[in-house]
Amino acid sequence: MRIKIVVVVSVMLVAFQPAFSQEGVSVAEVSAGYSFLRDFDLHSNGHGWIGALGLNLNSKFAVWGEVSGIHGLIDAPSGCISCSPGDGRVHSFMGGPQFTLRTNPRVTPFVHVFLGGARRGSAGQSATDLAMQLGGGTDFWLRSGLGVRIGGDYRHIFADLDATDAFRFQSGLVFRFGRR
Repeated sequence: MRIKIVVVVSVMLVAFQPAFSQEGVSVAEVSAGYSFLRDFDLHSNGHGWIGALGLNLNSKFAVWGEVSGIHGLIDAPSGCISCSPGDGRVHSFMGGPQFTLRTNPRVTPFVHVFLGGARRGSAGQSATDLAMQLGGGTDFWLRSGLGVRIGGDYRHIFADLDATDAFRFQSGLVFRFGRR
């Protein structure tokens, strides 16, 4: 599995090298990486992936969309009779505004507010509910078009019987494309 990840990242670095922007604000940014979720209501941890795309409208404001998947939660939504421990999962699709502070070209902190949906389930049973995510992080730019992203989010999933609160940590790579 680790070898596959290294090969995919290496291919991406080589294939996308001409598209990396120079100094300044990029038109778009793409992020992909690892995600860890701590569900406070289930007292459970899960691991997964995250992918995101952002369009920079100016140097401070962008519109972002993300998809993520978390697996291995101990419990599942209430009413799931056939669920097994460690079988729970959450897939989310969210988007919203992101505000970035670009005073240092090598380090760019950001904050965001996302709304969307979260699909929770286990053993063939699932439910999709409204979700809200407040968070932020920092991009550390290794070169003009390649960086490392580290961030954290508070997530609330709204549901009539089974609302949950969670903290999500993410880390991964971020790529810049184009230039304004």
